[in-house]
Amino acid sequence: MDVISSDLHIVCILHDITFDISAMENEDRSEAVEGVIFCTTALGLQETVKSEQSGRDNQRKMPLRPKVMLMSSIFYDQLYR
Repeated sequence: MDVISSDLHIVCILHDITFDISAMENEDRSEAVEGVIFCTTALGLQETVKSEQSGRDNQRKMPLRPKVMLMSSIFYDQLYR
């Protein structure tokens, strides 16, 4: 797909992948920086900006990171009783 000047894409995180703090936010707002994703609770936006120089890769930015719920947040009571 060609980028004219800039494109926005909706971002949704799949479940059962590892949490990456640079690409998503923890909905629980806990201090957890690792874990497995249970579900996406809010979509994010990724912006692709066309490079001014030919032959260079387009730049990708994440102005709005998707919010996710971690498995450990959902099953906390069952794990730590």
